[in-house]
Amino acid sequence: MLALIPDAFGSQGGISKFSRDLLAALCIHPDCAEVVALPRLMPGAPGSLPAKLTWITTGLGGKARFIAAAVRCVRRRPSAPLDRAAGHNSQLSNGFDLVICGHINLLPAAFLARRFVRRTRGSLSQGRCPLVLVMHGLDVWDPHRSVLVRSLARRVDAFISVSAFTWDRFVRWSHVAAARQFVLPNCVDLSGFRPGEKDPVLLEKYGLAGRKVIMTLGRLFRERPKGVDEVLELLPELAREVPSLAYLIAGDGPDRPRLVAKARSLGLTVRDCAQSPSAPLDSSSPRVVFAGRLGEPEKAAHYRLADAFVMPGYGEGFGIVYLEALACGIPVLASKLDASGEALRDGTMGLLVDPRNRDELHQGLLDALQQPRGQVPPGLAHFSHPNYVRRCHAIVDALCPAAAAVA
Repeated sequence: MLALIPDAFGSQGGISKFSRDLLAALCIHPDCAEVVALPRLMPGAPGSLPAKLTWITTGLGGKARFIAAAVRCVRRRPSAPLDRAAGHNSQLSNGFDLVICGHINLLPAAFLARRFVRRTRGSLSQGRCPLVLVMHGLDVWDPHRSVLVRSLARRVDAFISVSAFTWDRFVRWSHVAAARQFVLPNCVDLSGFRPGEKDPVLLEKYGLAGRKVIMTLGRLFRERPKGVDEVLELLPELAREVPSLAYLIAGDGPDRPRLVAKARSLGLTVRDCAQSPSAPLDSSSPRVVFAGRLGEPEKAAHYRLADAFVMPGYGEGFGIVYLEALACGIPVLASKLDASGEALRDGTMGLLVDPRNRDELHQGLLDALQQPRGQVPPGLAHFSHPNYVRRCHAIVDALCPAAAAVA
């Protein structure tokens, strides 16, 4: 299988997490000989790679380089550097049975590469190699700015969407009707995220000892609202009802300076952990804490600082952070306006509100703070990694039945 992906190993964020899980699941399919993956971006070192994965990095550094690397790969000239799992012998010259496009922006490269793909030796499948597009959320909710990409999207053989909500939004503008469509929701590592006590070192670091903490974690982009503005605007009156209340905002992005300034303009004391260590803090007991970007190993301990995880936004294609917070035993409040409801299984695992309704959001935040910490909802097992792998393998079997038969 050939996968053209925006990022995965060596990156952070929801899409890279989904891509890592997808590649790892593909590699352990019982009929898989090899997965060849080309990332468009890789800001950090990839670390250890799954067995059977060939990780080609010659496409880094620009759109033209990425397209050229994809074509070289399918024409049997991948060129160095190739990263492979220890002991993995590449079968790259044997062709492909499936092409996976990990983001709609990569469709031109995927279609061009598929044009030169030849099927694996001995394949019973006739015709062209199937091409499947992975859809994450905002990337496909509205018509793509490129006429070419919009046209190619209608010619894809099958679609993998992280949520039914995202699929519905895509269909509204693409008018795709007969294509094969699969929903493959994100998964959560239930062994890595689990309930626990609040870390006293982190409480001291952020000035949150003895506080009632609500938390949001996500990339801070104004065009991808997480509901932070709405929560900040309610915080002064919420603090009158819950005097010990504090708001922990984890994550970074270009919208962070505006949010910091907004919090201060509302009269809220702020601790901004991205500023210079020598800069004065607004307060030793802040109402709002901007924790900055977190590495994957830091996330679970930060979730456990919260009494409620709140992210009532407008742009979630699914929302892996809701699952991670729930796995840590933290009550969750999310939005009715995007795919968050699917992550919370239609509200059976958390609270859903309309962030445009100030009174509804106000009450939802208070209700979330009344929920007990430390309890993992039984329904969360629906999003476990083993269930994700089973769903992924069923999709591969549906798309490549002849290849599986030969194997």
